[in-house]
Amino acid sequence: MLLTTTTASSRDLESTLTTRTNQSHRRRRKHRPAKDATSTDDLTCGRPASSPTSAPNRRSNKNLGHRIVNGVRVPSGGMPWACAIVQSDPTFQFCDCTVINRQWVITAGHCVADPRIQTAKIYMGITNLLDAEGEKIREIDSYFLHPQFDLRQLSPDVALIKLASPLGNFSDNLMPACLPSRPVNATAIRRGRKNRRICYVAGWGTTFKGQNSGGKIGSGSDRLMQIAIEMFSSVDCRRNQPTNIAFNERTMICGGYDDGKTFSHCNGDSGGPLVCDEGDNRWVLHGIVSWVIDCARAPGGYTNVYGMMSFIRKTIELN
Repeated sequence: MLLTTTTASSRDLESTLTTRTNQSHRRRRKHRPAKDATSTDDLTCGRPASSPTSAPNRRSNKNLGHRIVNGVRVPSGGMPWACAIVQSDPTFQFCDCTVINRQWVITAGHCVADPRIQTAKIYMGITNLLDAEGEKIREIDSYFLHPQFDLRQLSPDVALIKLASPLGNFSDNLMPACLPSRPVNATAIRRGRKNRRICYVAGWGTTFKGQNSGGKIGSGSDRLMQIAIEMFSSVDCRRNQPTNIAFNERTMICGGYDDGKTFSHCNGDSGGPLVCDEGDNRWVLHGIVSWVIDCARAPGGYTNVYGMMSFIRKTIELN
């Protein structure tokens, strides 16, 4: 699921969310202190076996209308932190997420506002959803929506999901992304046109605008796809923002292309990771897929993870 500025999906979700505004947005609340299993360090996060830069974007073709758009398949071990939120009975992938430690994943707020979260499970450690089985399918213990989440403004569009049990040993196919210690544009690594930073987005969402992509688990792709995008400055984000969303640089970042190229996230990619290389093949989660004006049109909107660090730390510490 991806919230666009031109669909009625936000109105449907708003009706559902209104009755839950003052609720905790969780299945089960267990009052217990955080355990060591909820922590990671630079040695166990963000170091994929296959760098996202080894799979560049396809050549742009406006006539094809391709969506994670004009992306490429993620190679095994390329985005080991990417996870999918999949409804049970019937099985249907409707959002994505990111592993951030042994017992927590992070996603977009509007994903847990979706009623389908009530029966959802987390698929992880895979690039093909059809390969999910056993320990690759995890039960949800509880979920926590940012207390200031505003569905109309999609801000702060973030939620944390606690797994029912901690993950075991990390591997090339499953490891957390690192969390940021500075803003996305504070470093000059991998600069593109207009001195913009290049980062990567991944997801199992729709690959054709307005069409079922042929996936057997949801309407998107069963294969994890990725794209490289340029990160916009706050000035460029405001210039290109949807008229019904007030850009807030504390809670939002944006990116894409403004030269006619058609690379973007789309329906089903919500909640998925936007990661950037901090050097030495260390990848940091800077964004969470949030909104888009229209699939493959710049810019795409992402939750600013750096601006959410207080919420992330406090939620994990208290739960």
